[in-house]
Amino acid sequence: MTTSRKRRSSTKPEVTKADHSAFAKEVERAYRIARGLQSLEAGGQPEEDARRVGTGLALINELLDAYAAKMKLSGELPGSGLRDAYGIVEHLTTGRDHPIARHILGIKTDQFRRGKMRPTGETRLAQIVAVAAVRGYAMKAGGQQAPARRAVIAQAALYKIVLTATDLKNWHDAFQVEKDIGPDVFANELVNGCSDAQQVLELGATWIWKFWAVPSLPDKKIISPLSG
Repeated sequence: MTTSRKRRSSTKPEVTKADHSAFAKEVERAYRIARGLQSLEAGGQPEEDARRVGTGLALINELLDAYAAKMKLSGELPGSGLRDAYGIVEHLTTGRDHPIARHILGIKTDQFRRGKMRPTGETRLAQIVAVAAVRGYAMKAGGQQAPARRAVIAQAALYKIVLTATDLKNWHDAFQVEKDIGPDVFANELVNGCSDAQQVLELGATWIWKFWAVPSLPDKKIISPLSG
């Protein structure tokens, strides 16, 4: 099951140390549930942002475990960065000291302030898909961007994905400035693969859901080191 990835308001409430501590505990709980080390029953689903962090860290840890099994005692192990990769996950799940803490403080400075650098990877692809859904619907419906944005926002809301017209317009403008053809490639695929505008809208919303949804945690069996 999945839930929405909500967009944040530009007006931030005051956050206290107690709030930070409570959130960190929720992240740790989400992480342990995702790894099958703790039952979901006690406390129910962690809050959405905690699930985003906890499930992400759990996946990173699983990928590291797979990589570690592959490397074993390989001659490439010393220069692989594996130990520090685990150290970073440990810092983010337990608070154990690691230089990543200094880096996190550094990227919060003006030089790296949010919005100054464009996203990469899956985050960028998620934005491309959202913009493509708008462009594709506008192309098929023969309309303008503004009403297309409203239609996509409404359709995405059926999947409990919360997007805003401001974000969609900003992403659209940014991709145009960067001359990124990604949104047009996806938009053309939508247009060419659908018979009418409504079908474009529905398929585009499905794509958005795949990239923007936040997982709900299953209640995995708790693995005991004494079992078996």
